[in-house]
Amino acid sequence: DPIRTMGGITKHTYAAWLTKHRKPVVDVCRNLTKDERKQILYEGYWEGPAEDHQWPMNAAIFDMAVGSGRSAARRLLENANTYEEYQSERRVFYNTMKTSRAYANAWLRRVDDLDKYIKE
Repeated sequence: DPIRTMGGITKHTYAAWLTKHRKPVVDVCRNLTKDERKQILYEGYWEGPAEDHQWPMNAAIFDMAVGSGRSAARRLLENANTYEEYQSERRVFYNTMKTSRAYANAWLRRVDDLDKYIKE
């Protein structure tokens, strides 16, 4: 059973956020609003790991948190002091993922895309 997702927000993340905000749990695909999505991304992935860092490091940390969770994003900071080092750690992480190669390659493309965006 594939996990229902809308705009990068899974049904589990949406349900937890709704519960935290004392709202009834409803289907993510039918009910997630743009404002809720923004708030979930801010509360769940920006606050904490990314907000304490400067650009472009905060963008890389945020992207990592969205893709692999806040704990993974924080863990990579143990070996990285610069944006370039952090991006290198992300590449190692995704290259050693125990998942399908296609999934890992998609995340590696995101790392490359962020590098391209930062350089522009």
